[in-house]
Amino acid sequence: MDIQQPQSNINQPAEPNQPLKKKWLKFGLSIAVVIICLVATGVAVYWIMTEPTEENVTSVNVAKTDNTGLVPSGVEGWQTYRNEELGFEVKYPKNWEFSEGTNRVYFKEINKSYFIEGDEMDYAIALSFWPGDKDKLAADLEHRKNLYDGTIININIDSEEAFQITDYLETGTLFIHRGREFDLSVPYFGTSDDDSLREIYSKILSTFKFIK
Repeated sequence: MDIQQPQSNINQPAEPNQPLKKKWLKFGLSIAVVIICLVATGVAVYWIMTEPTEENVTSVNVAKTDNTGLVPSGVEGWQTYRNEELGFEVKYPKNWEFSEGTNRVYFKEINKSYFIEGDEMDYAIALSFWPGDKDKLAADLEHRKNLYDGTIININIDSEEAFQITDYLETGTLFIHRGREFDLSVPYFGTSDDDSLREIYSKILSTFKFIK
């Protein structure tokens, strides 16, 4: 009787192609590294694009100063302009008068005219107000600073934060109250009146009070 020996190579799985397997493993790792790099780059770009900049933050980085120059003095006998709706009052010299326009109050010396480059002005000092918030105030300050090469200082008005900007056109003090942006300003007229007007302006500003 013939005895058949088992054949060891029958029905045995073929050995895998080792070089090909390593090649695909390296390729897969390369793809994974590329994907990780792309994801990291995307996250970095998103973070940079959404990070707040100086133009859109609500705070304005300016030089700090105290209110030494805004202490009320020499305002005895001054008249008072009071606006209940907007929630404020302010004093002005007794020989001055005021007039009201759209979103604005004008102050000037009685029977005195003011001119800028030959054009007569209706006022010497103006208080303007319009709807606004801290974001809009910051944008307005940045725009004026860049457009007119202005400088900004931080001050207080009746214990509230305000910003005073001075450029070659005027000095203005801006602040937010009751959902409105206020701007008390005095222009440069280019005359001998400028120094005295700025002194009066500072005194008017020092009397500004919010109605609680």
